[in-house]
Amino acid sequence: MILSKDEILNLTRLPKNFDSNLIDLDYGFQSKIFPLVSQNIFDELKTEKLSIYQNLAKAGVLYAFVLDIPKIKVHISNYGINQFEQNKTAKAPWWDVRDLGLSWLKKADFFLATALKQLGTEANYKTTVDFFNKSFPLISFEEFDTYYGLNNSIDSYFTLVQLMNSIWEDFQRNFAPCSVDDFLADETLKQYIRGYIINRALSDAADYGSLVFLTTGIAYQYEELPWQKSVVLSVRALNSIRAKYRNEADYFLKRIFVYLQNNQVLFPCYAQRENNGAKIIKKKGGLFL
Repeated sequence: MILSKDEILNLTRLPKNFDSNLIDLDYGFQSKIFPLVSQNIFDELKTEKLSIYQNLAKAGVLYAFVLDIPKIKVHISNYGINQFEQNKTAKAPWWDVRDLGLSWLKKADFFLATALKQLGTEANYKTTVDFFNKSFPLISFEEFDTYYGLNNSIDSYFTLVQLMNSIWEDFQRNFAPCSVDDFLADETLKQYIRGYIINRALSDAADYGSLVFLTTGIAYQYEELPWQKSVVLSVRALNSIRAKYRNEADYFLKRIFVYLQNNQVLFPCYAQRENNGAKIIKKKGGLFL
C-alpha cells in the first residue's frame, strides 16, 4: 500500500477500529495526487520535506474517502459513519453522508493546495513537479484564486485552465501575424491580456457542467457529492455572473485594442494589420475579433 494502516488512521484521526480496506487508497492517489506530484517525488518528500509529504498524504487519503462514499454507504451499518439517537446508533441519512463527504473534500482540497504552495517555494521542485508544468503559464492557481475564489480546489483551477488555453489560442490566432511574445514583453499589455483571459474564462465557466458557482466562489462537481441548494447560485444570479464577467472581458479587450492603436510604433505588426482592415466587431453577446 502507498500508506500503512497506522499512517491512514493517524493522518485522518479516524477511530482505531475503522476498517481502512473500505477505501481504495490507490485510486485516490492515482487519480488526485500523482497526476500533479509523481509517486517518485511523493516518496522522496517523506525524507526531504516531511511537512509537504504529510499534507499530500492527508489529501490523498481524504480524496480516497470521498471517491468511495458509495462503497462506504453500503457498509454504513458496520463501520464508522453513524448517527446517534437516544443513545442508539442508526444508519446516517444520505444528506449527513453527503455533508461528511463535503467536509472531507474541503479538507482534502486544503491539504493539497497547501502542499502545492509549499512546493512552489522550492526552486528544485518548481521545474520537476507536474502541477507547475500543467498550470496556465500566464495565470497561476494562486493568482486566479485571488481574483475569484476557488475554495482551494485544484480541480476547479484545471477545468478553468482548459478554458483559458482555448481562449489564449483564439486570441493568438486572431492577432496573427503579430507575435504574442512581443505583447507579453510589454507589462501593461500583459496585464490587459491576463484580465481579458480571466474574465472571459469566468464567463464561459458559467456554462461548464463540471463547475458549480457557490455563494463563496467556484467548486468542482463530484457525482458522489451533490451540492446543497442553499449555497448554489440561482439561475438568475448565475446569469448575472456570466454577464458581469463577459462585460469585464469586453472592457479588457477594448483596452488591448486602444493600447495597440496608441503604440503602433512599438507594435509595427499591428499597424500593418490595421492597414489591412482588421476591425473590432461589436455584437449583442460581446466583442468579437
